[in-house]
Amino acid sequence: MSCRVRCASPIRVEDELPSDSGVVVKVGGSLLRSPSSYFEVARRIKALLERRGGGVIVVSAMKGVTDLLLSAARGSKGALDEVRRRYGDAAYEVGGAGLRTLILKRLGIVERLLGGSRCITPSTVDAVLSVGEVVSKEILLQALRGSGVEAEGVDSLEVVRTDGRFGNASILYDETKRLLESKVKPLVSSGVAVVMEGFIGTSVSGYVTTLGRGGSDYTAVSVAALLKLPEVRIVTDVPGIMSADPSIVAGARRVKELSLSEVHEASVYGAKRLHPRTFYPVSLHPLVKVFVGEWDSGTRIDARVKPSGRVKLVTHRKFGSFHYVAVVGEGMRKEEVIKEVVEASAERGFSIKGLYSSPHKPSVVFSVSPENLKEAVRSIHSRIIEVLGDED
Repeated sequence: MSCRVRCASPIRVEDELPSDSGVVVKVGGSLLRSPSSYFEVARRIKALLERRGGGVIVVSAMKGVTDLLLSAARGSKGALDEVRRRYGDAAYEVGGAGLRTLILKRLGIVERLLGGSRCITPSTVDAVLSVGEVVSKEILLQALRGSGVEAEGVDSLEVVRTDGRFGNASILYDETKRLLESKVKPLVSSGVAVVMEGFIGTSVSGYVTTLGRGGSDYTAVSVAALLKLPEVRIVTDVPGIMSADPSIVAGARRVKELSLSEVHEASVYGAKRLHPRTFYPVSLHPLVKVFVGEWDSGTRIDARVKPSGRVKLVTHRKFGSFHYVAVVGEGMRKEEVIKEVVEASAERGFSIKGLYSSPHKPSVVFSVSPENLKEAVRSIHSRIIEVLGDED
């Protein structure tokens, strides 16, 4: 079977530079919490595009909607009713009764897809989940036009091709590049703001597929790399990628910049729920810069970031019955970090179940039991990040 069906096809590295202007803005669900938030997002996008030129807006579903749609696919009628209420209210506030009618009609596809069946297939689940992004795009598109932005909607199901793995698809770059250049690039070149869905695409066989949690980030960076736009703004409700989980470490601070290897390692171990494939396109088009954070600031991810020898962050992720904690920093003195981890364990009374370090990865990783996780993260942040880490 050909690679085109089974895996993401590579981008051929070319000598041409990204275009001088243009930006891809990814608007996450954390910013779309209420009907009025669509107006605020539209206002901020307008100001950003006025400074950056044309661009592409990649939009997620409203906060919590994907989980509600997943519950609906599992049989919860109340969850679907809540989706209708939230999107209906947002559509009415943004575009009045006409947009509300259109949006509720679009949501009707969920009932038709489910159809009372007791056996819901992975392909049906992906089709149901995709509706959250489709509807959110329509509402944001109307809000942008109402704010005076010349905006056009493009259906991601028509321009993003995937390998067909339901729930965790990879983008096929050669085919997607061709489609984007045909349908999106002319609009961006003319200064139009293109609005498209993140998280979703269509397989070569014609099935709707989703890209996994954090898939909208993956969409945004892929679009920028394929269209050679020089900047991506992954806009969230936090300052950037943090030196630790702020819910565990009150003194966590924004990480100023990360190399590709650092951000990949951080994503594998749970930082900001970053999709592990998000930054793969940057490695193939290294002049694309990505900022993760608020509208005007954030953590910069750039292929040209040089190893600083400093520790950048501590992050964690659960695998099975253990939590793995990763200390990340390219070029850091790993022997010193390992020594600090062992000493913190002895002083604070948490037991290390295993400790791992590879010369090819910018991290030191150890595992702890769940009851020791918070103490381990706080201790490592205090002893290592705050002493040996980068300063924002």
